[in-house]
Formats: sequence, C-alpha cells, structure tokens
Amino acid sequence: MKYAAVLLLASAWSSAFAAPARTTPLSFDDRVAAQKAIEQVYWSHRIWPKDNPAPKPPLSEVMPDSVIRAKVQDSLKKSNALEALWKRPVTAEQLQAEMDRMATRTRDPQMLKELFAALGNDPFVIAETLSRQTLVERLLHAWYESDRREETFEAWWRAESRALSAQVPSTRIASTTKVTESKATCGTSARSAATNCGKNAP
Repeated sequence: MKYAAVLLLASAWSSAFAAPARTTPLSFDDRVAAQKAIEQVYWSHRIWPKDNPAPKPPLSEVMPDSVIRAKVQDSLKKSNALEALWKRPVTAEQLQAEMDRMATRTRDPQMLKELFAALGNDPFVIAETLSRQTLVERLLHAWYESDRREETFEAWWRAESRALSAQVPSTRIASTTKVTESKATCGTSARSAATNCGKNAP
C-alpha cells in the first residue's frame, strides 16, 4: 500500500520532499504520541488573549495526556464504527484522497507544513493519524445524518460508543512508501479552528 501527500503548497513551499515511511502498523501509543505532536502544533498557533495577564500555559496544562489518549480512543472508535455499523471501513484510497484534499484546499499552508513535520514527514503516519481522524469524523456525521435519527449526533454517539471497540486498525503497507509531488492552489486567509473539513484541520 502506498500513501502519498501533496506537499508542494503554493508559494509557501519551494519543493516537495520525500520521506521514508514506516513499514509496521501504528500502535495505540504511537497514535497517542502523534496526536500529542499534532495538538502541540495547534496550541503553538493559538493566540493567547491580550487581556489575559497570565503567560500562555504549556499544552500539558490545558490538555493532559489523559485527554489526548481519550481523544485517540474516540477517533479509533469512530473509525471502527463505520465498519461495524455501516460496513464501510476506511480504505487506503480514502486516506490518500483526504491527504490530497488537505494539501490542496488548506487555507494555512504553513500550519500544514508544521503538522507534517511534527509527524516526521512520514506519509503513513500522516495518513493514519491526521488524515484518518479528520476523515472519519466527516464520514460518521454523514452516515448518521443519512439515517435521519431523531437524537443529536452527540447523544447518539455517547450511547453507541460504549459498545464499540477502540482497536487499532490493521493495515498492510508496501515496503516502500513515498511522498509524491504535485502543484497545489491554496487559500491564503486564516481559518478558524472548526470548519467543514473537520475540527482544527488545516
């Protein structure tokens, strides 16, 4: 299996680069470490209120490891829910398309560059963490809405998630994975933390 990301983002990047991808699945702890790196980038871009005299705290004070682990667990449950409830497991092609979408439609190329760098510029890690969590959130909402359920998504998910597994997805990958180069047209305006592309997605 090959994962590729469009890493040439308008004038923000001078050239695309290739990085060796890992050839073993990500463990739960690997995903937690990756999520922590992602959250650190988001936090570094969060503007601290000028009217707050206290210094901006470190990420660990606003998002302890227990919260990050719970976030990873929730994302894995949502990924597994697509297969368990609608027989729609996330595919490599979907992850690839999501990476391409993020690269070509981002409104903050610099942040996306930092996110990729925080994940070691490894396309497999990027696909399995940053891309997967954004993709499954969008797909799960879409399938939920297609069923026209009466309760809110949040209420439905609280009840449904109790019976779902947070098992790490089993993924087969090729022995060599590369980042492909492609031109991209990106927006230049800043984007809010939550958009239709997923909360905090670049």
